Amino acid sequence: MSYFLARSRWPPDGWVGKAIADGCSVQTPDGANALVVQFFPANQMTAMEAAKMMADMVKMTISSEKDEGSAAFLDGNKDGTPWAVLMVKEETMLMAVQFAGKERDKMMEIYKTVKGK
Repeated sequence: MSYFLARSRWPPDGWVGKAIADGCSVQTPDGANALVVQFFPANQMTAMEAAKMMADMVKMTISSEKDEGSAAFLDGNKDGTPWAVLMVKEETMLMAVQFAGKERDKMMEIYKTVKGK
């Protein structure tokens, strides 16, 4: 991940980024919007089971869910802030993405950049 950080235009303009354990995070300077991407070894859970476990860990209230087999998306809120979890499962890896805040379009743009790397 550090190679990615050094070789890309990251974080995006107006956002603050940092490497974290097993991933990276970016947020607006005021902390009102954040995107966290983490990678874990795959396990026996489905993408939806792993997404629900992540939502439970952060104490997110789920308002909707979408299960596509190898990918699961949960939307909701945490303490009044819009919050979402995207979990993608591949053979050897789980990728967890958490979106917090209202700038969803910008967060998806950042996520697509990270996913491409």
